[in-house]
Amino acid sequence: MPKFHGSTPNFAALSKILEFVPYLESLDLGACQLTFKELFSLVRKLSSTQKREVGGVSMKELGLCYGYNLVSIEDSENTELNIVEKTNSQLTNIEILQLERCYNIQPKQFESMILRFPNIRSLSLRGSGPAVTDSLIINLARSLRYLRSIDLTECHFITDNALVDGIASEESKCRDSLQELSLHHCDMVTDRGIRALVRNCRKISWLDLENCDVGNFGVMEISSKVGMSMIHLNIAECHRITDAAMTNFILNCPNLMSLDLSFTYLSDTTLYALTAVDPPPPLKSLSIMGCRQVTLRGVFHVARKLEKTLERLWIRRCKQLLVSHSFIVDFDISIEERCVDVEDTLGDGISLKLKSYTISEFAKIFNGIQLDVDVDNL
Repeated sequence: MPKFHGSTPNFAALSKILEFVPYLESLDLGACQLTFKELFSLVRKLSSTQKREVGGVSMKELGLCYGYNLVSIEDSENTELNIVEKTNSQLTNIEILQLERCYNIQPKQFESMILRFPNIRSLSLRGSGPAVTDSLIINLARSLRYLRSIDLTECHFITDNALVDGIASEESKCRDSLQELSLHHCDMVTDRGIRALVRNCRKISWLDLENCDVGNFGVMEISSKVGMSMIHLNIAECHRITDAAMTNFILNCPNLMSLDLSFTYLSDTTLYALTAVDPPPPLKSLSIMGCRQVTLRGVFHVARKLEKTLERLWIRRCKQLLVSHSFIVDFDISIEERCVDVEDTLGDGISLKLKSYTISEFAKIFNGIQLDVDVDNL
């Protein structure tokens, strides 16, 4: 299916291009410098295009990243809002809508714009700051019934109210369809919001809660209400979560495929919990970057036990004091494509370098935390 990706074309160039490629499946405007008025002029053009579609080809995806030129014009005639109202035809075929880093638009106008796409399944408002408020999310949740995925990454004005009174409320039209939600760096979201979310949105399977103010109560509620469906959880920088809560979470989430524990105070106890169940979860990706309480013993244990499924293991910035002699290891490990690149500083300038080992081979080399290094062969 035809797709178009634009990075810097201006409005005139885009309009001309769309005249020659009217039957698009995907339109990614990238960092195009478009004003609010110009974007809606393109929307009108695409609306008429949909009426002429042939062979079942219709545009399903519209993306605009770095939309910082979407500036609302505040005057007596409310010019920009009138443009929205005059765009009568809705783009009902659009399923994926990305409106990212739109800093300068007013929430009400943002809402009117988004509601022109009533059948969207995936909505990304990543990094749009002041434009994304609790009221906006509440109104969208009460209007968009087919939403399966919402990305609110770095929408710092979002609070628990967006979840309690919006996405998870009785008036929400998307609470029975929502499966994925990113609240990455929404630091005003707490256990209260997460508990309401998982109690009422029972199809949730993918959650990004990095740097949210979430603690044990939130995590335990997730495992209790939607544990069987959970496949991805990111709790990086959630410092109030303990090993006990994560152990409970792991035991109740048998289908977990991706887990990010970066920069938390979790320890080997959580890593051992990953292998305490039989069978263990089909984990493909695990990040423990910056987890100062995790030791190499825990790392190698989970690498050996999950060797059949684990594909990515992130263990950077984990500084640990080993039992073996007095070496302090600054670990920098990245496992991609089931291979390992390692560079360890063992103290006194001694460096050990391993490259292109499988996870299994890597674990066997350090089996039992044996670091009896032959310095002459380094």
